[in-house]
Amino acid sequence: MVIGELDNLPDCEERATLFFEYESAVAEYSRTVTFLYKRIGTLPRDVYKETDEFCDQARVRAEDCRIALEEHTLRHG
Repeated sequence: MVIGELDNLPDCEERATLFFEYESAVAEYSRTVTFLYKRIGTLPRDVYKETDEFCDQARVRAEDCRIALEEHTLRHG
């Protein structure tokens, strides 16, 4: 299922919550990637490493949210 196909499905409160969580996680991941990208070469190594780890955690969270949304949509439409 493609995320864009969600518009054609009946309303579901849980799906809406999962979509909001996914949208929020993707936005957080985007912010962390942008922050890191803009500061490559300027951050102290320890701060860069900490920020990179946070960025990876945000990516994993976004992926987990996407999977939860897709699984719910496949199960319930």
